[in-house]
Amino acid sequence: MKKARKQQQEPSKASLREMPEVDFSKVKLRPNPYAERIRAEGIILPGRGRPMKGKELGPMTTRTIRFQPHVWERVEEKAKAKGLTFHAALRTAIVEWVLRKEPSASTGLQHDPRLLARIEEARKSARVGKGIRLEDLDKHL
Repeated sequence: MKKARKQQQEPSKASLREMPEVDFSKVKLRPNPYAERIRAEGIILPGRGRPMKGKELGPMTTRTIRFQPHVWERVEEKAKAKGLTFHAALRTAIVEWVLRKEPSASTGLQHDPRLLARIEEARKSARVGKGIRLEDLDKHL
């Protein structure tokens, strides 16, 4: 069995001397897509892949979430728009949801267009006198 070799963190001085300087007139530079976000929010996005030894965040548990394909597509779109990886967007959404303080956030119904339309319809009926008073509700059930 071969021994695992220790990976070198930085290039050696000899390899740096051998490396030619970059000619910026011939190289096409691309802007960092995350630079504007880092400048605005002052955060560094987590890198891809496994963290280096000693820089792990601690023990984690893997779970499965099942959604319909159109939900996953929306998550991917939102992640791309915010400059996040798909899994980073999922982790962010879950952590934000857990940290919310308002109790209605758990249902998500307060923004459902069908529910809002039904409430507005009921209000219109009540204004015209077609509604049922709360006191009379037992009689109609």
